[in-house]
Amino acid sequence: MSHAIYKKKQHKMNSVKKTIIYDRVCIMCSSIIAFLMEKDPKDQFEYQGSAQDYIEYIKDQKHYIRSRAVLEILKDLGYPWKLLYIFVIVPPFIRDFIYNAVARNRNKFF
Repeated sequence: MSHAIYKKKQHKMNSVKKTIIYDRVCIMCSSIIAFLMEKDPKDQFEYQGSAQDYIEYIKDQKHYIRSRAVLEILKDLGYPWKLLYIFVIVPPFIRDFIYNAVARNRNKFF
């Protein structure tokens, strides 16, 4: 086996996907996951449905939840979605207030 092919295979084996944990019974959440799958040409995300009522994002052994998870996911999706990461400057209590308001009313949207 050539050295270049071995390095490529080794890199693929060592690459760890970023994990998105979402509410599997939420129609809005499932729709968002379908959107992410479509917009992720690098196939960098792994998806896990759970019973929790918030989104969690795990990358580089760090856990992000709620609005910060959403912003980190958008950043990792690349351009143009990463432009929305600018909202990280909004204080977390304001971002999570909005996130929680949407989460409470998600069944009305879908």
